[in-house]
Amino acid sequence: MNHNILQNLGENYEYTKTIISNKIEIKKLEAIEEVSSIAGTAVASLIIAFFGFFIFTFLIIALTIFIAHNIGSFLYGLLIMSGILALVCIIIFATRKVFIFPFVANKILGSLVENDEDEQ
Repeated sequence: MNHNILQNLGENYEYTKTIISNKIEIKKLEAIEEVSSIAGTAVASLIIAFFGFFIFTFLIIALTIFIAHNIGSFLYGLLIMSGILALVCIIIFATRKVFIFPFVANKILGSLVENDEDEQ
């Protein structure tokens, strides 16, 4: 009888050890999946930002040349375009707490809530 109880305890210990080991492996795989998803999103965002930067730069150059051509002075065209860009930077800086920070926070929190819903 004692031998049977000890054998059952040993088997239960091994089952528990296997279950815990499997849960640890599952958590590791979930973490790897999450990291790879974040890395993929980051790489895609960097590629889009890279090409967006060049598109924006060429549009700024084209607009500067257009303004310079219409007013007849390349120097004044550059100054006008610099003023427009400085004004845009000031507006973005002044409204960052109203528009940019909440947008980024909502994206991050939305991603976390989405991940929590997927786990359940």
